[in-house]
Amino acid sequence: MTDHTVQDRENFRAILHDLRADLDLLARQVDEANQRTKAVGVVLNALVASLRPYGYNQRHFSHLVRLAAADLADFGPESVQHEVLLINCRKVLGKLMQTS
Repeated sequence: MTDHTVQDRENFRAILHDLRADLDLLARQVDEANQRTKAVGVVLNALVASLRPYGYNQRHFSHLVRLAAADLADFGPESVQHEVLLINCRKVLGKLMQTS
């Protein structure tokens, strides 16, 4: 083989390595986005489940969110849901408490 062919193969391997790394990063980002979406769904479902004719049951809402959070992993991709649950739960409780 010529030096040119060896260099081409090395360049190809380097490009392939970079592409695999980019693909892994994208897969992790998609997984994190999916986990965040699930957490928002938990908050919305808890809010709907705690609605009453003239408002909502704040304790029931908080209880449902805490139950969901207890079932989540503390590490790994699923753990991002803890942050999202906390942020969105505070948003809901803060917004609804201000309108009361």
